[in-house]
Amino acid sequence: WITAHTPHEHKYSAATCTVAKTCSICDATDGEANGHTDSDSNGICDVCTENLNATVYDETFVIAASAGTLDDKTITWSSDNFTFVGAQANSSTAIRTSDTDHYRIYSGSSFSITGKNGQKITKVVITVTESKYASVLVASLTTNGVTATADGTTVTIVADFSVNSIDFSATAQTRVKSFVISYK
Repeated sequence: WITAHTPHEHKYSAATCTVAKTCSICDATDGEANGHTDSDSNGICDVCTENLNATVYDETFVIAASAGTLDDKTITWSSDNFTFVGAQANSSTAIRTSDTDHYRIYSGSSFSITGKNGQKITKVVITVTESKYASVLVASLTTNGVTATADGTTVTIVADFSVNSIDFSATAQTRVKSFVISYK
């Protein structure tokens, strides 16, 4: 079961930037407007044309036992903003959701997080049960235009340009506990 917590919004303004930052979308370095270069102060990044005034929301999902809709060799979880699909794909073992606080994805399985209604994902923070699974998750990422880092049991994925879907093809077993998705 995925429990979706009420999304909350956060905005960044030029006043909060006291040191030069690098735009996570276009790599422009500037202290203005959360790291984007905006020389004419129109609220649009001069390099990547990202709307700097767009509100960014966070939504948290926590895995619970035996949830989602199982259809043949695919399991789907859904919220108002996102669809999560896990598929057995090329794995000899189906995705396991009977654990109380996580689900298991096996080597050869696929998994995706997709925004509904045009939501663009800017960042995903995934918590796994052990650090070895974080490394597997990073190695399994197949989406272009994103970077992923593992730190202990946390995987952080940042989209260079906002993307609609984050996709994985499991290289080994991994066990996922929760997601925090930042989106516009």
